[in-house]
Amino acid sequence: MVDAALLTLQQMRGFVPETLLTMFASLMITYLLVAKGLLKYLAVFSKPFTARLGLPDAVIAASLVAFGSVLSANAMLSELYHKRQISEHDTYLGAILNGTSLNVKQIFTYQLPIMMPLLGWKAGGIYLLCFITAAVIRYVYVLLHAKRNSTARSLDLAQANSAQPRTTIKGQLRLFVKIAGTYLLITFVVVFLFNAGVGALFEKMVAPISRALQLPVVLAVPMAVFIFNPIAGAAAVGTLRNNGTVNDVDAVLAVIMGSLLLLPLYGFRSGTIARTVSFFGPRLGMKVSATSTTLAIISRLIFLALVMGYKLMRAQ
Repeated sequence: MVDAALLTLQQMRGFVPETLLTMFASLMITYLLVAKGLLKYLAVFSKPFTARLGLPDAVIAASLVAFGSVLSANAMLSELYHKRQISEHDTYLGAILNGTSLNVKQIFTYQLPIMMPLLGWKAGGIYLLCFITAAVIRYVYVLLHAKRNSTARSLDLAQANSAQPRTTIKGQLRLFVKIAGTYLLITFVVVFLFNAGVGALFEKMVAPISRALQLPVVLAVPMAVFIFNPIAGAAAVGTLRNNGTVNDVDAVLAVIMGSLLLLPLYGFRSGTIARTVSFFGPRLGMKVSATSTTLAIISRLIFLALVMGYKLMRAQ
């Protein structure tokens, strides 16, 4: 237990300072955008999207910020929510929409430049479509839920900013201390549990799943690796595909299944859930995280069924 704790602290030194610095910068950006009234200028660019979704201008503006930084976008939503400028429901949908923006961004920063070359254009192309589908599902989810409650949502940002108490630098610092404390506590507990052996339980799941999908035995290890390091797992699968050990269908099945198994763990291991809870509180934060993970799982299940169906049909 002591060794696991020491290893956890050593690992956290590698990514926690950068995350905390990003959080601090995000809150300062939020201070400028919200407290100084600059958000109304950003909202001008969101007008074409606002009417379609029926969400407040501020929520759509945050989704545009999410293309650059989801942390900054969620900080904006958190600030607006705590100042009662947007409702809890709009905050919830806004956080899901921020995830959609991240999905679209990662198509160009992660899928096309990294995963496609590793997996090849066939397997990589199918995995890319799976990723695009996840973004579409998120957007449709927000669209449908926003339309149900679209009445009386219009928000005049100038009036809202003048009617609410002004945010101060001291207030932002207090908020940062609260958010950072929550993030550090949750991150330590999660990483400690994985170092204590919880992650090994998921590795044992891979072999029977691999047999159920009728995958070659050699893909069991890359699938397990994918759960903890997607790029390394995809590289291993790509190597097996390139040397002819597995075909494109089995390669994409292994990657989709690895991604499916990764999703419930990724939010904890990456600190995404910790950050979301620290911004929105335990109840709303867990609701956002659960919804985002569920929608991503649905897209993987759809493609897993399609590719597996194709494999079975081809085998007949």
